[in-house]
Parts: sequence; structure tokens; C-alpha cells
Amino acid sequence: RDEACLLTGLPDPADAAAKLSRQFPLVVVKQGGAGALVARSGTIRAEVPARSATPRDTTGAGDAFTGAFLAALLAGTAPEVAAVAGCAAGAKAVERVGGRPPVEADC
Repeated sequence: RDEACLLTGLPDPADAAAKLSRQFPLVVVKQGGAGALVARSGTIRAEVPARSATPRDTTGAGDAFTGAFLAALLAGTAPEVAAVAGCAAGAKAVERVGGRPPVEADC
């Protein structure tokens, strides 16, 4: 969210995502507890809600989102659905302290 707004000079993350998606084929803006936005061709295609979580530490949440999103996307999932996987992974990450999952993680 912050980076999208900074890059575009726009205060609203949805406006920033739409503007960026006029230059790039696919834009995903993470919004923490507000979920994620998926934009293409200047239009918001999905507003994905965040998964319910009890946050303990945000370390690694963005990386967890990105990893799950990209894995789903590369497996052929639509970006809008891949963002749901990203939000789920981010929610799991914030419920743990530290940026690394336990060795026996059920990711």
C-alpha cells in the first residue's frame, strides 16, 4: 500500500493500484489487515478481504503473502484467487513471533 501510493503520488491505495496497472499487466497491493487489491488494465479486479487473525508479530507477513500468491499464480490459479491464498498465508504469519515458520509447519 505505502509503496503503491508513494510511486503514484496518490493517497488512496485503490487509485494507486489502478494507475500502476495501466503501466504493468498485473498489480497486487497488499493492505495488511485490510486485505489486498488486484488490478489490471487500469481497473480494480478484486478486493480480497484479509483473513481473521490475532496478530502477534508482522515480521514475514508480506513475504508469506508474496510466496503463497506467486506459488498459486505459477500453478495456474487466477490472480484474484491467488490473492486469497496470499491473504491466508499472511494471516498465519502474523499469528507467530518471528519471520520463520516452525520446522513442522503445515503450510
